[in-house]
Amino acid sequence: LIESMNDHRLILFVGSAISKFLPTNFPPGGTIANAVKHELQSLDCLQRYDNQNYLKRIWGDVSFEGLLDLPDDKKKVLQLIYRLLGSNCQPNSIHFFIAELLDKNKISAIITPNYDIAIEKAYDDHTNGKKLPIIYQKNQYENIARKENGKQNIYNSPSRLLFKIHGSIDAPPEEIIYSLSQEGQGLPSWKKKLLKKLLTSKEILFLGYSGYDFDICPWLFREADIPINKIYWSVDDEKKLSPEAKGLLKKYRSELLHGDMRILFSNLCVDERLKSDINYSYYPPKDPKDENINQWKLVEDAFGEIFNDEVENQIWLIKALNKMGVGRDAMQQCISLLNREKTRKDENRLSIIEREMGEALFHP
Repeated sequence: LIESMNDHRLILFVGSAISKFLPTNFPPGGTIANAVKHELQSLDCLQRYDNQNYLKRIWGDVSFEGLLDLPDDKKKVLQLIYRLLGSNCQPNSIHFFIAELLDKNKISAIITPNYDIAIEKAYDDHTNGKKLPIIYQKNQYENIARKENGKQNIYNSPSRLLFKIHGSIDAPPEEIIYSLSQEGQGLPSWKKKLLKKLLTSKEILFLGYSGYDFDICPWLFREADIPINKIYWSVDDEKKLSPEAKGLLKKYRSELLHGDMRILFSNLCVDERLKSDINYSYYPPKDPKDENINQWKLVEDAFGEIFNDEVENQIWLIKALNKMGVGRDAMQQCISLLNREKTRKDENRLSIIEREMGEALFHP
């Protein structure tokens, strides 16, 4: 791994788990999804979901993207994302160490589905304002490619490039990919082309990423024909990796790095082969109990502020039950809610509830 860095062959692919540590303290996608499921479950008209342990038994496999695809008001979904991942962004030690590696040309590019700007801020702070080339939309990709035309190829040299494949919190809202319907369309051709250029003949370190998305990891595993030299995958629990991630590890020469990712970087920092170049002092892992400030509560508080319409949330619950194929439960929820809403005579909501009742009939 160190030799790969010294030879400029290493690409970092980082997921949301790198931002869960203090002081950043951003909840990963799984935490957001589980907290939202819990809030929706508490709205059960019949008040029996807790007793049947639905959160574990039925909701367990509902993805972050699938859950956020269901509300009709997408503006509120984006507000939730901005609230949780955009406010008061403070980089943690991992972000600063990545910034150090970028600045020293030890990694040639970073690819991430993360929306937050912690890496950019760490790089800005570390380099006293040096600009980091960032790509999250097609015109940025075309501009960089145009500037490099006829010069040394930016993709085959240390480029300090950050490819935010699902958009950025400071990007226009339409550039942020957060739902199942968006990811289900697959990667646009320009993103596939850029991934191929960045990954060809390189070695990849996956960090804080489980592979549970519906466009990147499945494409890399099933469709992409990229001559990747080797994959390193840092995991604290191999069971948390997606089937596609496990498939990637079999598809290429690979090595699993088990344990806390902070220990990995601590070891890299003190290794003599990097010590002369890397001056960043990395703190040792702390007690896991001190790793975050109740991220679950952060999601609950944000959810309560933004999704404060109980009927709207009840419809969200019904849609989720229908998508999971438990139509009988969805129907019971619909009947209870329909009886309450008839007195309000909100034709739009009555129409939505009746439509979901029809959906429930197909999944008895």
